[in-house]
Amino acid sequence: MARDAAQLGAPVSARDRGLTAHWRFEENAGNTAADTTGSHPARLRGARWTASPDPRGSVFRLYRNGVSVACDPLEPADLQDADFTDYGDAQLSLGARLTEGRADQPFHGVLEEVRIWRTARTREQVLDNLFTRLRGEKEDLIAYWSFDRASTDETADLVRDEGLRGNHLALRAAPARPAAVLSTAPVSSDTAQVRSALAAMRTPFHETVSGAPAVAEYADMQYTVKGEAFGVLKRAYGYLRDGRWHLVTGYKVGDLVSEWVSQVQFAPQLVGYVEGAPPVPSENLTPHTIDPDSATYDGIASVEFTQAEQVVHSLSSAKERSVDAAFDFALSNEVDVDMWMIAAPLGFGVAKSMAKAKVSVGMRGSLEFSNSWADETAVSQGENTARSMKVDLSGSWEDPLKPLNPALGRRYVPVNTGFALVQSQTADVFALRLAHSGTLVAYRIQPNPDIPKDWNVVPFPINPRYTKQGTLDGAVGYDEHGKVTDPDYTGARDHGEYSYYKPREAYAIKRRIQREQQQLRGYYESVSTETHAPDPTAERAGRVLGGAIGGDTAPGKGRDTAGSTTGEGFSRRDLVNTYVWTADGGFFAETTETTDAVSETTSGSYSLSGSVGASVGTSFDIMGVGVNAQLDASIGGGMSVTRARGKQATRSFGLNVTCSPSGNVQRYDVDRKPVFDADGKPVNAPGKVDAYRFLSFYLGEDTEHFDTFFHKVVDPAWLENATDPNAAALRQARQSDRKPPCWRVMHRVTFVSRLLPPAPAAEAPPLERAMRQLDVESNYELVRRLDPYVKGSATSLPELTAAVRTTLATHLPELSPHAAEVTGFLAQYYGVEG
Repeated sequence: MARDAAQLGAPVSARDRGLTAHWRFEENAGNTAADTTGSHPARLRGARWTASPDPRGSVFRLYRNGVSVACDPLEPADLQDADFTDYGDAQLSLGARLTEGRADQPFHGVLEEVRIWRTARTREQVLDNLFTRLRGEKEDLIAYWSFDRASTDETADLVRDEGLRGNHLALRAAPARPAAVLSTAPVSSDTAQVRSALAAMRTPFHETVSGAPAVAEYADMQYTVKGEAFGVLKRAYGYLRDGRWHLVTGYKVGDLVSEWVSQVQFAPQLVGYVEGAPPVPSENLTPHTIDPDSATYDGIASVEFTQAEQVVHSLSSAKERSVDAAFDFALSNEVDVDMWMIAAPLGFGVAKSMAKAKVSVGMRGSLEFSNSWADETAVSQGENTARSMKVDLSGSWEDPLKPLNPALGRRYVPVNTGFALVQSQTADVFALRLAHSGTLVAYRIQPNPDIPKDWNVVPFPINPRYTKQGTLDGAVGYDEHGKVTDPDYTGARDHGEYSYYKPREAYAIKRRIQREQQQLRGYYESVSTETHAPDPTAERAGRVLGGAIGGDTAPGKGRDTAGSTTGEGFSRRDLVNTYVWTADGGFFAETTETTDAVSETTSGSYSLSGSVGASVGTSFDIMGVGVNAQLDASIGGGMSVTRARGKQATRSFGLNVTCSPSGNVQRYDVDRKPVFDADGKPVNAPGKVDAYRFLSFYLGEDTEHFDTFFHKVVDPAWLENATDPNAAALRQARQSDRKPPCWRVMHRVTFVSRLLPPAPAAEAPPLERAMRQLDVESNYELVRRLDPYVKGSATSLPELTAAVRTTLATHLPELSPHAAEVTGFLAQYYGVEG
């Protein structure tokens, strides 16, 4: 990834986002340079190692009491000083420089301990071990001299290395031998502010407290300069001093073993969501035809949103060469004829001219030759990308002892679940354990910068007061008292808009989509083809390739895709599909898919042509006859080269819906055996759905859908209170200040027909009682009876009303008093708006 100008020259860490490789060339030998990220070691060819003349070529940081201290680089003049260039003998000395075995430049001060590492230490690692003896982490330790125990004995001849390599130091004899003194360094078995009341020396770091301090230990996750993760057990102190609370953290107790456990997502960005599978009537999902102990109705309905993108890049080159030659020749001669008459009666006479004439003869010819060669080469490479998101119906069987509608019996109740597509960051989960016992201390979550933001699917429960899977209109069949309503829709006994049954909203959205489609067609038809008119092609090309599901637009940077009445707003493409299901086995689908295509071509050409000609002519006499000859010749050629670069992009998307609830509406007895009447005909179960129609929508990116998701679609109690990681992820995605646009897939029911009970309840509507008297079992059966007579008038509500009244008066006069109600559900069935 590109670096900002302010980041150039800044220190680089192996954990920096976007860092692919980092070669520091610290080996000073060999033909390989290590990559600090551990991914791409570099092979050196033809290079030699040399010392950098730049004093800033090596990074050197000095810390004093844990605080970084600024260091001024040496000037070139200082480098000429012998004190900076003469390092003495080739050995390691502490406290002085040895030159030819003689100690000079002695150190005047006190050394508490010295550590030498073969790897660079992070600032946090330095601070962790600042006030205590080194605890663990000795793998990269070259030498560790703590000047404790036997090293300070008067008879000791070595300073012991407390590391793992045994690099002991020889002690010089007196008088060059260093003296052992009582240390006042703040190095102890506790943090620098704490003083042991028994034997510790007072230091400037010690603090006084006003009350009993609080102490707690916690686990911390760190990374080395190479990006390797490790765990540390630390201690924190809290105390009061002068009425103020102080918190001291970072005292290292010991190392922890880090164990990678799993990955989690965080910082999600909502891209779009699907409001569950297509609606199905749970009153039809009964165990009469399947065994609830071994089978379910999972997968009988599904919706899949698909997007396919194809991008083809092409190159073409054409070359044509030609050679042309032409020859013209002409040959002519001219003869003068002079006739004389001689009169000589006496042997001599006079000659007189009788006639004069000129005779010319000519011949012409031409010869042409042409030859050409043509070469044409084309190459193209393309890629197809397909994205799809599918949601299947799932659920579980109802408690057989507590059925919602005992008249129907036990039902298969679908789960009311939707799915959100998010783009999120990825974090690694580590378990930090004690090395000696493996006891779990804590879990730590660390962002993984090596994994870019990627796709994730988050399931969520849909607000049951918004839509509820399993009930099309808030009701679940009939019993002896009439409609049985779902507990979340107690008012569904009256005619209204409940659950998926929202015809007014559905047709309002459908009208808007159809209006936008008409505007889109009008936009293309209105674009002028006159060359002097403004050209909207390039701008339109960018808009039609705007992001759909999972577009490349970065989350939070999406455009405002609100509808527009001009061609400028057509970057959003909405879809609406219509589906009709009947218990007889029929399933009607009216679907729409969209395709956007953009083609770009850039070409260049040049041509070169030329010709040269020559002419030769001569004339001569042959036996007094004059002859003229002429020859014209020309030769030429040409070459033309054309090169073109093209890109063609195509994007299409659509909705694929399957819906096949049980069409078995026959009644079964308590032993799960079908019931027949006296004539042997199946008896239908009242309350089951024999037909319904629903619309499925894909609505393109809009900020309104973001608000709708968090304020209407998702279950608010689950979102606010659940400890589920999915709820936590969506709470993070709730950005009320930004409201990034997202897409939405939703379903709406516009027509429901149920089988009526044979003896309607006393409180049943008059139309239902009248239909049962005519042996009309459902609204859908009445629709089928009236359809041949009224279908042609289903263009407007007035025409449909007139046709219904005429048809009822002619064929079903008993229903004429209910013409308005019959017209109402026929209008819903045909989608006729008032």
